[in-house]
Amino acid sequence: MEYAINTFLSGTVLVTSDCIRHKSKRATCRQCIDYCEHHALSLTENETVAVKAEACTRCGGCVFACPVMAIEGPMPQRRAEDERLYQDGESIPSLKELLLYYHEGYRTLILDESHPSWMNIVEEANTFLHSINKPPFSIISPSLNNNDSYFKREDSAIKRRRLLGIGLIQRYLKQDELPKNISLAEVFKPYQQFSIDVSTERCSLCGSCLQLCPAGVFHYQDRQFSVDTGKCVGCRLCEASCPEEALSVRPDVKESAVSSYAFHAALCPRCQRRYPSLSPDEHLCPACVVRERLRFSTQRIGMNSLNFPQ
Repeated sequence: MEYAINTFLSGTVLVTSDCIRHKSKRATCRQCIDYCEHHALSLTENETVAVKAEACTRCGGCVFACPVMAIEGPMPQRRAEDERLYQDGESIPSLKELLLYYHEGYRTLILDESHPSWMNIVEEANTFLHSINKPPFSIISPSLNNNDSYFKREDSAIKRRRLLGIGLIQRYLKQDELPKNISLAEVFKPYQQFSIDVSTERCSLCGSCLQLCPAGVFHYQDRQFSVDTGKCVGCRLCEASCPEEALSVRPDVKESAVSSYAFHAALCPRCQRRYPSLSPDEHLCPACVVRERLRFSTQRIGMNSLNFPQ
């Protein structure tokens, strides 16, 4: 707790070990990197995410952009009052941040409709809201009466204030007024943002997706492989880490559901042993697939734990 407070007050942006690039070398997520318009986030030689302190403006947008909430730092400072969110000279909000403001009751946006970056993200948010049968954001054009901070480019004094940390203490004390950084999967139940396609022919039930998924989407239960798409946050770690390329994540907003795939006691035509499979069709068991790929003899690993008859 004290560490988190110090991180906030110092304005430091920190990529924690919860980042999925620390969990698997195969991870491909770069949502924070793609979000940052100042190019303050980049990949190291080890394919982990690093913060370039000299380029970081401490705007805090990356904190919301990370799908697994692995970035600590100051929250974006935005003008939000009377159920209205105002466009200003700060960074453009991510889809998640904008929808979290919506969840907190800020349903009206004061913004210039000729600003393409803002309008693109608002259009994306309204498309999502339409998909879950929610009313869209309403937009009011800015004026001297409703937005005295309208679309001002940051001058050197404002940038200097942020770099010096001025205002961070006030922002920390007002954290309860900020939208909480929680998963959209939690906020918009019972809807999902993503679907996960499973190739029953390719899946070898190796369990890597169960071990790596930060949201707990995958389970073995009652001799079934279950996929709870309502929990998916779209980091795509399962897709990138699957050795059989049996998983595919795609955007798909709709009511969530748990898909279950039954285990079959398949018979391998080569070694003549039974093994658990999602497909009843005859094909090589994982051990024989490995043996064929690597051309050396090996024993099957982990298959006996599922208690299928030999």
